[in-house]
Amino acid sequence: STIDLNQHQNHASKPSGGGRHPDGFQLNSTVYNALLQAYANAGDTSSAEKLLDRMISLHSRSLKEGGGGPFKKVRPNTRTFNVVLNTWAKSGTREAGAKANELLLKMEDMSAAYRDRINQPDIITYNTVLAAWSKSAGYGPTPSNTKEIVGEEAAYKTLELLDRIENQSYRIKPDRISYSTTIAAFANAAQTCESGNLMAQKADALLSRMRDRIGAEPDDYSFNGVLL
Repeated sequence: STIDLNQHQNHASKPSGGGRHPDGFQLNSTVYNALLQAYANAGDTSSAEKLLDRMISLHSRSLKEGGGGPFKKVRPNTRTFNVVLNTWAKSGTREAGAKANELLLKMEDMSAAYRDRINQPDIITYNTVLAAWSKSAGYGPTPSNTKEIVGEEAAYKTLELLDRIENQSYRIKPDRISYSTTIAAFANAAQTCESGNLMAQKADALLSRMRDRIGAEPDDYSFNGVLL
């Protein structure tokens, strides 16, 4: 049977005994992740983020109840965040990078608080945020909104995140996608800012950096980023 998303939201605030939805299924991260994926498939970034915030709120309530209660299994995990992050990256909007980065910081804070890997960022997480910044780099700044991070500034945010991934002490290291996406960010910015030549030079330098750091040869996607 089809689950009505709005109906689910209403029922979630008043679950039946044992944390079960009135329709009979268990309220847990798997159920919420499926709902999030539905919003992601529809390109509904706002609803996806609201549902994620709902999950965080419900799990916080469970912790206040001693880790029990009907929502003890409603804890955002790595996949939860990755689905919402991917929704922003695919949106290709001006604010995609900033929104994705906000979620990444929230995810990292939660992971540090729990001290486990259930919602720890993985390479997919970081590459998705890099992709979101890369999309924002393709927009030029607007005089009416000086606070937004787009164009050249977004490209440097991409590089800043790549630096951070490289310097992490734990298991996650950048891969070919990480470098290629950062190259694409500077290629995108080169088309929207006055320092296009500098952006091209940064992209070119990243090709050598990819060879030196991970021993990988650039692919067509990497070279196309530099050629644009």
